Amino acid sequence: MAIEELLRFNIQNVPSLANAYVSDAGEVFTRDRRVKNVLNPRKPYLGRVGYYVVQLPDKEKNAAPRYIHRMVAEAFLPPKKADHEVRHLDGIRTHNAATNLAWGTRRDNVHDAIRHGTHRRGQDAGAAKLNNEDVEVIRYLLKRGASCYAIAKVFSVVQSTISDIRDGHTWSHTSNAPHSPDQ
Repeated sequence: MAIEELLRFNIQNVPSLANAYVSDAGEVFTRDRRVKNVLNPRKPYLGRVGYYVVQLPDKEKNAAPRYIHRMVAEAFLPPKKADHEVRHLDGIRTHNAATNLAWGTRRDNVHDAIRHGTHRRGQDAGAAKLNNEDVEVIRYLLKRGASCYAIAKVFSVVQSTISDIRDGHTWSHTSNAPHSPDQ
């Protein structure tokens, strides 16, 4: 695609990648090394965690997967702060338009995920060893005076898992969750 044809798009160079360009809609291009003023579109693929990725060489010419949302943010958003990451404002991981992206902290990103309904917690989390019913039984046993140690052995989890449930640090999104540590 000739650069003249691309002028109708808003395309910027990705500062961290010498030969990569990205549009504000999330299309990725690389400069053709053989033909002057030509950008070649790169075909994205869906990565393991649901974000679009393209393979691009780094400055040492080693091909590596690059997240498109990070490239768009780097090219079109103000410089990021050290502790910031890219947020998808609508919660859709494949929507990489610059207008849908913002820098924010990890906390901002988690709050976004909760608001969008995409945050996996409790029994929906991939590594969960307990389910909602287990947690209700654990709370019942705690109210009856059972020790965290004994309950942990029954459910094959560590004692801190039980004390975190008791203290409302985890599983607080379920019913009958304590609202203060002294309950």
